[in-house]
Amino acid sequence: MKTLTAYYAHPMALYRSPIEKRDLKTLSRLGFKVVNPAEAKYSTYQMDDFVKLAVSCDLIAFRSFEDGKIGSGMALEIDAAMKIGRPVIELTPFLPGRVLTRNETRDRMMLPPLLQPDTAPIRTFSDGYDTKYDDGYTDQDWGNS
Repeated sequence: MKTLTAYYAHPMALYRSPIEKRDLKTLSRLGFKVVNPAEAKYSTYQMDDFVKLAVSCDLIAFRSFEDGKIGSGMALEIDAAMKIGRPVIELTPFLPGRVLTRNETRDRMMLPPLLQPDTAPIRTFSDGYDTKYDDGYTDQDWGNS
């Protein structure tokens, strides 16, 4: 079976950073052979060379700047890949500020608010997915039938 390749497009400001190391590890764990433009063997490449390298891969994985913006070079690589039908994924960090409260979540699902919105403990992924709740809420409270 052929090993799939992932081109890792990311800002030069992240080269050799902890974020880059984490992203490379994630892509490798997913089974990809990662093509990283930050490697020394690509130091003589021009932008056209990086675009060709990107589209030669099976997937483009990119990380934006912290504010969500994408650099012009990365945009060229992503655009070229999309034009030929390559899958493109964005690597994003888990940020606590992105987590909705229970009622914010319910509002987006167009469900009625809970009576005690934020007093019950929040279950996390590490708590598991069973339906045995100790906070007084039932599956019905979460919108399940």
